[in-house]
Amino acid sequence: MKIGKREIAPDAKMPLISLRLEQLDDIREVKPRVKEWLDLGGRGIEVDGKKPAVKKHVAAAIKEFKGNVDRKDLFLTATVPNCNHKVVTEKVKDDLQVLNTEYVDLILIDHLGGGNCSLAWAELEKIYTSKQARAIGVKNPKKKQLVDIVANAEVIPHVCQLGLNVFENSPQITNFVAENKIEIQSNFPFGAANETDLTITSENEIIQNIAKAHDVSAYQIAMKWILHHGWSLSFDAPLDVLKMKNYPDMNSFKLTHPEMVALNKLSKRDGKPHNGQHHNDAKLEIDTRAIAAGVQMPVISLDFDKFPNEKIAEKKMNHWISIGGTGFYVSNNIRMFGRILQDKGGENNIDRENIFLTMKVHNCNHTDVANKVKTELQFLGTDYADLLLLHHSKEGNCNLAWKKMKKAFDANQTRAIGISHFPIIPLKNLLNKTKIKPHAYQGTFNIFNPQFNILRFLQKEEIKVISDSPFGDDHTLISENPSIEKIAAERGVTSFQVAMKWVLQHKMLLSFAANKNEGAQKGVDMSAFTLTNQEMRELNKLWGNNRSSNKKHCSGSACVGTVVGISTILLVFLLAGAGIIIARKNIYRRRKKRSMEEATDGIFMASRRSSVAEEGVRKVRDGAYRDEPAAIIAGDPNNDEKKASPKDEMVEIEMLSGDIC
Repeated sequence: MKIGKREIAPDAKMPLISLRLEQLDDIREVKPRVKEWLDLGGRGIEVDGKKPAVKKHVAAAIKEFKGNVDRKDLFLTATVPNCNHKVVTEKVKDDLQVLNTEYVDLILIDHLGGGNCSLAWAELEKIYTSKQARAIGVKNPKKKQLVDIVANAEVIPHVCQLGLNVFENSPQITNFVAENKIEIQSNFPFGAANETDLTITSENEIIQNIAKAHDVSAYQIAMKWILHHGWSLSFDAPLDVLKMKNYPDMNSFKLTHPEMVALNKLSKRDGKPHNGQHHNDAKLEIDTRAIAAGVQMPVISLDFDKFPNEKIAEKKMNHWISIGGTGFYVSNNIRMFGRILQDKGGENNIDRENIFLTMKVHNCNHTDVANKVKTELQFLGTDYADLLLLHHSKEGNCNLAWKKMKKAFDANQTRAIGISHFPIIPLKNLLNKTKIKPHAYQGTFNIFNPQFNILRFLQKEEIKVISDSPFGDDHTLISENPSIEKIAAERGVTSFQVAMKWVLQHKMLLSFAANKNEGAQKGVDMSAFTLTNQEMRELNKLWGNNRSSNKKHCSGSACVGTVVGISTILLVFLLAGAGIIIARKNIYRRRKKRSMEEATDGIFMASRRSSVAEEGVRKVRDGAYRDEPAAIIAGDPNNDEKKASPKDEMVEIEMLSGDIC
């Protein structure tokens, strides 16, 4: 049996499935269970922190195992029973000694009660820093306790162990854990506090039908449901069940999306029964987040502006409401939305208080803000918007326009105010000059254009971020990307769901337009899976390879033709440019050669003239002409050249001397 691993901390890779030794009627069962687990190929073992004898038997079973497993191949999880910080260090030291190891791979604080949990966590951080534990985490916390730990911790918990299964789920805490990149591990995958009674899983009709379709056991379906969510699990089972060799094998099948949705409907959400038993009849449960005091915004809204006509818009709106959607983003199609809302509101039982309406002021012309807000509210037939956004523009003064937005907020024309597509410098300028921070920021955030710098800045300022383009401008970039397709196939969801989940797990909200099948119920159901930290890291890397901003992209043969055409034009320009450069170089070289030759000739002639002048001067000085034969002075008939007279030569000498000077 091959069990996958997931990195939860540096040097700590946790198996996706671990054996938990907690529900034991007889301590003598420990050794056989551990040996059977190791024989199956299991390497993750969680020991009960309340029973010292269990640790002794685990250590003995590992030592006696015939396979002779190396310590580095094992993943040992120990627990501290409560938040009594005074005994944390001593407890861990004791565990290391009994287990006969220098470190444990994971230490969990159980229940976060019985003492000061902040001090207990600080002690656990010291143990992690000293490398006595490869990773640290919490077990069965309440959300408020976990929020406090995360807010004050120097080391964020690597793992959060929760009682999650097809019958019990808590999106409020699982979403918070996922947003903070904490590994989720289920410690009750079969749905019972006392897991020696497994009939709640094995006798459930829906689970039985799905198991039959895949030719596996009901327990495998329950475990696969957890793994499909991107979580890991730690399970406790009697020895006779464990001996079913194919029992923990999760590699032979995959759950389909309808099967995942059907299993999701079995669970209670945050302690409340799920609506309906059949997945086709139930509405979506879309989470909300607080963006301002008393204002809860759905994490997913329908973008009403991208529908071409009223007929399509009405159809999409009706479907969105019918599946449980309550959030609407309306900017340009205000009148259309208002007509549909007022005409069809009664038909769909739409109560204004049950929908979340986001509107936008399109520019920073501050003199027109108040009038626009008043007029558009009249078109919509409502007294207020839930969120009013100011779109950045070069027109007008955005700081003055923001003051008008504040007045609309004070006048109860909107429950929250925010800004849209502000570049970082105008954004910082606005924040420096206003006492009222925007409650939300709308921008283009997606896998291919994450804008991590502005995202981190906004989250640091505690401003909620809304992506208005979770798929980018070209949706084929999402649907045809191999990395996204691979994750979608493994999860049994669409590529668009993966893209939306990436946005949500970065703690953002989103609005989207339902094109083709994206608006179907399954297209926006984010409850059926969670992206792992490794998958999030892989998706984060995509922006460097294939970004999508406001530019259009090509695909297929059209893209190839475009690339070839552009490449040909560039090649022609390059060759032409090279030809011009070579021609200019040749001209330059010829001119340079001619100039050098002329300079050489000039130097030679000057040198020759200088020599003649010097000879003439010498002869005059020495009186050489007085001794010359008369024939030479008169002219030699054998000489073709006319001989100069001494007077003429003296004139030439003077001229040459003048030239040289």
